[in-house]
Amino acid sequence: MVRKLFFAASVFSLVVAPVAAQAAERQPSPVAGKEDIAGMSMIGLLIALAVVAGVALIIASDDNNNPVSP
Repeated sequence: MVRKLFFAASVFSLVVAPVAAQAAERQPSPVAGKEDIAGMSMIGLLIALAVVAGVALIIASDDNNNPVSP
C-alpha cells in the first residue's frame, strides 16, 4: 500500500512540475552595467594573476623525471 502511494506521488510530481514551471511568469534580467567585473579591484586582479603565474612556474620547473621505485 505504501509502495503504491509513493509511486503515485512520484508520478504526480513528474507530471505537475513542468506544468507549474511553465505557468510561472518569467521576468527579464536587468542588464544595465553588467559588463564590468563586479567587485573585482585591481589588487584582487593582480593577486589572481600572481597565483596563476606562480602555479604555471611550479608546473614548468618540475623536471623530476626520476623513477619512484628503486
